[in-house]
Amino acid sequence: MKRKLLIVFLSIISAVCLCIGIAACGDDSTSGENASEGLKYTLSTDGTYYTVSGIGECTDTEIVIPSKYKKLPVTTIGNSAFYTSSTITSITIPDSVTTIGDFAFTGCTSLTSVYYGGTADGWVSISFGNESSNPLFNANNLYINGTLATDITLENATSIGAYAFYNYVPLESITIPVSVTSIGENAFEENYGTYMKYGDLKLKDVYYEGTASQWASISFGELSDFGILYSNPLCCADNLYLNGTLATDITIENVTAINDSAFSCCTSLKSVTIGSGVTSVGISAFYACTSLTNVSIGSDVTSIDGWAFYFCESLTSVSIDSVTSVGDLVFTGCNSLESVTIGSGVTANGYEAFLGCTSLTSITVSSGNTAYKLIDGVLYTYDETELLLYPAGKTDTSFTIPDTVTKIGNDAFYGCSNLTSVTIPDSVTEIGSMAFYNCSKLESVYYKGTADKWNGITIDSYNTYLTNSTIYYYAENDGTTTETGNYWYYNANGEIVTWVVE
Repeated sequence: MKRKLLIVFLSIISAVCLCIGIAACGDDSTSGENASEGLKYTLSTDGTYYTVSGIGECTDTEIVIPSKYKKLPVTTIGNSAFYTSSTITSITIPDSVTTIGDFAFTGCTSLTSVYYGGTADGWVSISFGNESSNPLFNANNLYINGTLATDITLENATSIGAYAFYNYVPLESITIPVSVTSIGENAFEENYGTYMKYGDLKLKDVYYEGTASQWASISFGELSDFGILYSNPLCCADNLYLNGTLATDITIENVTAINDSAFSCCTSLKSVTIGSGVTSVGISAFYACTSLTNVSIGSDVTSIDGWAFYFCESLTSVSIDSVTSVGDLVFTGCNSLESVTIGSGVTANGYEAFLGCTSLTSITVSSGNTAYKLIDGVLYTYDETELLLYPAGKTDTSFTIPDTVTKIGNDAFYGCSNLTSVTIPDSVTEIGSMAFYNCSKLESVYYKGTADKWNGITIDSYNTYLTNSTIYYYAENDGTTTETGNYWYYNANGEIVTWVVE
């Protein structure tokens, strides 16, 4: 009898152990509260972690990704993992995830909420493959440890990854520590782009726990086609605070460069002093700083890259004394700019450097400059063969181009809305793109040559105000020409006289 009881007891113990073993095997599958079942996982080639590679047989609308699967960490959401999973409404991502692949959330049109189990520092360190890798491409709300992320403070982050807050509308402020040295491309871009702060993003304030010089040294991501870096939160925000103080008057010094787009779209900025040690001003460094009225460029600066002061519409004067190279579109759209001083060392002015500077009336070229020459307030190449810039703010209604000129440069008379007539020598063989763009009052062109020679001039695009004007051809014979056309000559008083032969 005792033997039978012992056998029964041992059988019960074995069954319990078997149940415990089965339970343990079941627990080996996923680790994480309420983890979604049926997701597809792929083991890494080195056998150390798992990737969520697809939705598999999971039918949940609220997806919960576990931090572990079969006792190994889940670190990756794979390429196209939830591609066109249009029924998903929320997703919970553990802090074990460090990488999300290309197009992971493309087509998740019902996704509204993202729950992240880590810190803000952890979120910005996630490596997103592209914009739709980030679930915020579709979702409206990001919860970090259960709290809606509207005012984010980074603690010890060293970088903000590409696409980190792509299309994230609720974000109102962000605090960035001095430990951050880089911000990835499109980190703060709105879906379909936010050209100069148009759009729905609510980001208003950026708090940086460092100096202007330290901010200028942050490496921002890739430029957009418009010269904007959407990695910079200032592309959306209005205000930059440096060590708690609103950045209105700043000095940048003891760094070699102001990096690309460093202060782009910083509308609080009014005055900038570029001090000792700074040798270059990067692309779009002060792009669309619309309140900027004064900039002092230090003697160490030798290059200003393209778009650097593009659309700084309140800037009234600039002196580029020590600079040797000025990039494309540097002062384009600075429509309050009245005076420019070009230093003796400047040898290259970029394409459309002063395009749209409609208030410009005064140009000064320092003595000793061997690249440029100023004649009666108009800028030419040093050899006087190309007319580079006629200040758009000049009030004169007529202008005579010197006989030395063979080319009228691109944008040379752009926006010269006061000009009604221009005299062009027969030495001119080329007229550049937009040379007379928006010369809306131009009516008469007095050409010092024949119709055949005029027709031989290469006239580039966007010069309709020129070509639609009445063209008069020079004739010495005091009105006796019989060939059909419009003609002109100088009378004894040096005045232009015109006549028409029909």
